[in-house]
Amino acid sequence: MAKDAAQAEVNRSVVEAVVEARAEQSRMTKAEEDYQRVLAQHTASSVELEDAKALNVDLNADRQWMRDYGAIYIANAIMDTLEVDATCRAREVDTEGELKAASNAYNTLVVPILAQVEECLAADDYVDRLRDLFEPEADAEGETEGEAQG
Repeated sequence: MAKDAAQAEVNRSVVEAVVEARAEQSRMTKAEEDYQRVLAQHTASSVELEDAKALNVDLNADRQWMRDYGAIYIANAIMDTLEVDATCRAREVDTEGELKAASNAYNTLVVPILAQVEECLAADDYVDRLRDLFEPEADAEGETEGEAQG
């Protein structure tokens, strides 16, 4: 009986040690998670700080450029535009008509490959048609153009 009591005491001690070890493991896991969260926040803050510093440098450079050149260049560009427009009118050049003609030509521009792609997309088997459209053609020996050159 004494032996059983001693064994029971040892078993109880082992169970208590295991419970205590698991509790300590749980505390350590939570501490590690807290550490990782704080580290992530610190890293994010560092990145934000570096971004803010870079933005500040860019803003300072932009502000300096505007002080040195910006207002003058903008004013000169406006004045030059007025002078060019006045010169074109004096020479009876129709800049407005030219702009409309160029805009119309651009807006009605047809790119043949885009028309073919639109045609393919309208079909039910559009994937196969697009594949046929874009795959390199094979010659009589079965090689594609890229393989024949290589």
